[in-house]
Amino acid sequence: MITIVGTCHVFNLKDKVKSLIRNAKPDAVCVELDEKRLKRLRSKSIPFGIFPLIQKIMAIRYGTEPGNDMLGAVEGAEQEGIPFFLIDKDIDSLIESIRAALLMEFLNPFELIRKLFAVKEFWLPPSFSLYENDILEAFVNDFAKEPDKYRLHFEKCFPFIKSILLDEREKHMALEIKNISGLYEEVLVVVGAGHVSGLKSLLSDYKVQTVMLISSK
Repeated sequence: MITIVGTCHVFNLKDKVKSLIRNAKPDAVCVELDEKRLKRLRSKSIPFGIFPLIQKIMAIRYGTEPGNDMLGAVEGAEQEGIPFFLIDKDIDSLIESIRAALLMEFLNPFELIRKLFAVKEFWLPPSFSLYENDILEAFVNDFAKEPDKYRLHFEKCFPFIKSILLDEREKHMALEIKNISGLYEEVLVVVGAGHVSGLKSLLSDYKVQTVMLISSK
């Protein structure tokens, strides 16, 4: 059995992830990290760049550090004596791919104009209001209900970035999970909520269940 746990990287979920691992007692834990990111999380150093900065600012809103969910998965496995595996792609090669994708996305000015209109539909779906007390949590909860809708919007707005951030990484992680599930009977996978539906689809030949830990409360 493969259990995929979806989280939000900027919510304070560390203790919840640890508790889940402690109660589930899987044979192995897979984590959406690579060695470099784990080292940075342990040292509490945030890499330079706009995306890490945004995550840092958002995490402050919830009184935590970005990536505390993934660190909770690693520490939870360590505390229970469960082997853990870092299944994501190398962060440096990922950043290079994202930079190349950004150039491809915004090289054409007409494409840029199209994106400006498309992005409104992606970020502001009619299912929730700007007057929500917690717009980020409302967004994450709405995403959890209809992930395929959001993935389609993302692809419509940013096809190259979506391919790098979601499709290619999920193929890589799914292969890692398949290899690990061949060695361990019960495998628990902790990833961002945005990867759950993609991984579940790629692991359709396996027995898979999903759990969402996406509440900041």
